[in-house]
Amino acid sequence: MSIFAQEESNIWYFGINAGLNFNSNPPTPLLDLPIGTFSSEGCSTISDSNGNVLFYTNGEKVWNKNFHVMFNGDNLAGHNSSTQSSAIIPYPGTYNFTENRFDKYFLVTLDDYTEQAPNSEDEGVRYSEIDMSLDNGLGVVTQNKNIHLFGTTTTEKVCVVPHSNGCDFWVICKVVDSNNFYSYHISSNGFNVNPVISTTSFFVDARPGQMKVSPDNKLLSYVVPSSSNYEGLYVFNFNNSTGLITEKFADTTANENQYGTAFSPNSKVLYKCAGSRIYQYDVSTTTNNDFITSKTIFISSTSGLQSMQLAPDGKIYIARPILISLSGRLGVINNPNVLGENCNYVSEQQDLGGRFCLAGLPNQLNNLKPYNEIIIENELCNSLQLALENNNNILNYNWGLAYVTNPQTYISTSLEATPTLNIPNQNEHYIITCTIVSECYSNTYQLLFSPRNSNSVIPSFNLLTNTYCQNQTPNSLPLTSVEGIAGTWTPNIINTTIVGTSSYTFTPNQDQCAYQATIEITIKPNIKIDFQDTIICEGTTISFPSTNGVDGTWYPTNINTTQNTTYTFTPIDNCGQSSTWQVIFLESLSDLSISTFNNTVIVNVVSSNNMLLYQLDNGNFQYSNIFENVSFGCHTIKVTDLYGCTELSSSVFIFDYPKFFTPNNDGYNDYWNIVIENTDANLYIFDRYGKLLKEINQNEIGWDGTCNGNKLPSTDYWFVLEYDECGVRKTFKSHFGLMR
Repeated sequence: MSIFAQEESNIWYFGINAGLNFNSNPPTPLLDLPIGTFSSEGCSTISDSNGNVLFYTNGEKVWNKNFHVMFNGDNLAGHNSSTQSSAIIPYPGTYNFTENRFDKYFLVTLDDYTEQAPNSEDEGVRYSEIDMSLDNGLGVVTQNKNIHLFGTTTTEKVCVVPHSNGCDFWVICKVVDSNNFYSYHISSNGFNVNPVISTTSFFVDARPGQMKVSPDNKLLSYVVPSSSNYEGLYVFNFNNSTGLITEKFADTTANENQYGTAFSPNSKVLYKCAGSRIYQYDVSTTTNNDFITSKTIFISSTSGLQSMQLAPDGKIYIARPILISLSGRLGVINNPNVLGENCNYVSEQQDLGGRFCLAGLPNQLNNLKPYNEIIIENELCNSLQLALENNNNILNYNWGLAYVTNPQTYISTSLEATPTLNIPNQNEHYIITCTIVSECYSNTYQLLFSPRNSNSVIPSFNLLTNTYCQNQTPNSLPLTSVEGIAGTWTPNIINTTIVGTSSYTFTPNQDQCAYQATIEITIKPNIKIDFQDTIICEGTTISFPSTNGVDGTWYPTNINTTQNTTYTFTPIDNCGQSSTWQVIFLESLSDLSISTFNNTVIVNVVSSNNMLLYQLDNGNFQYSNIFENVSFGCHTIKVTDLYGCTELSSSVFIFDYPKFFTPNNDGYNDYWNIVIENTDANLYIFDRYGKLLKEINQNEIGWDGTCNGNKLPSTDYWFVLEYDECGVRKTFKSHFGLMR
């Protein structure tokens, strides 16, 4: 494991006059902050390379090491109730090796997201410059103060990340109500106010909560509380060469009112906290589903958990406001690199000496200097070949190997960039130290090391196959290599249930001198394509459906488009499964016939197609071939099928007349008439002697049984109807009865 050795973050000031000194282990409470609430949330502190405080801020003011407001250090544009109200960034190219600090720093400030100032010059995100060479080394805020970067409100989040070149820095902010992240490049040329813009699908409004960068500078975590429509924990990739940000993981579980977040020292474990819960995630997973599945929840014995901060001692400290924690103690995750309960969270571990915390902890930049790590290039039986992961701009190296029990006494040293250090005893534990001086800074890195009895022998294996189909029974992994090296595998059984490529590591037994060896096993998906049945009309030509790029063969090999047929597709890939495709043939309709009964129309068609639809005039199509209560007149009948292959139509005429009527003014059957819709009809009524009694127009209610105002007797009467029967003029004569 790597050990932090960057003393610039060793002094913390926060809350109600609270402080911690990480120059000792465990840290000791600091009681020198003058009385008066310092910061309810956001704050930052910076020390020199020996861990001596230089200045601190709450985003509204900046104080020097003598606890006085720095000259021109008041009226800053931040807000002490902004989650991350400030960030301190060294000015590249100004490192003073005599004073063990930079001569100049930049200070980025963020206001409270609820602030609504009259104009944009009074809030948002901005920066100021601090010159430590002035005021006898106490520092002065220069005239470059409160320079506006963007926004009139903020997401209360800011991160500082060392550039991959080993000298410069990035300042990362999230734009409110936007999909954009801004990454500002800070170099020896100053603060570049034109950001690198990363546009993602992540849209968020102005809300509190922390954003953190992983110690290896490759990941960002971002929390959004449940008060926002975009609540969740989001993880992004960060490229510290280009400043670009891309999406990686997201857990948008509802009602987890998260506020704090922090990465483990090894950058593989991520934490967030909300209320009385601490959430742990494995960010070394490869899929979002695995990321969410890895979530472990720890219930704290205390509530009100808010800010989280990785400290120089490699532990994560958690703020609990005074209203929640009357004891004035901080919660601590003691082994944050460890997944599960063994991460060892203690709810009231760190005493503050009678001082109290509020919602925030310092926005300390443990990786203020470029992230680096000691790499074991080769582990031989009696020596180590070493290197630093990042060697940009390094001027000289000083390597040392010591026993853990006596870390100050080196037993092997080197000034080379990639040294080989001797290991005198395979049964001891060691600490490797590398102190470097670069063009921009100096720093010390350390690595704990335990020999694994390795030599130049690399175990190899003759496997029957490195590829399996999903859920196929795998072969056993050999416990002895081709070279005769015995050992064990992790995992010890090939898992064929999950598609993808997985690594299996062979570890030689303790009594053998060999490297670990890794093989990769690929699990291929069982290919089966689901084809949708196809319905074709008579006379239609079709081709085989798409197989989504999967090679294979069809049987039958040619499509027959005159009958129902089932075709089988067999993939060439040995993990493929055969699939069928059904072609349903619809023949054309013929021989439309229509029969009527009173007001009922019955339609018949000769067809083997059982997917027919019937329509009367312009009404809705229906599955039934029977239409009831059809009005008098000419109507059009259409027949088609569900897929519109063919259509038949014909006309039908519906006609009938009342056989009697009773004009007795009882409101029932008082008039006699024949109404034929959509036709030009003339209706004449005669008595039995042929006398015309009444001519009825289509818009009249009918005949009431009178002539010239006189009621006519009960008897039969005759009528003549002249009408259009579907375009043909016809005459119909008959009689009806009048009953009184």
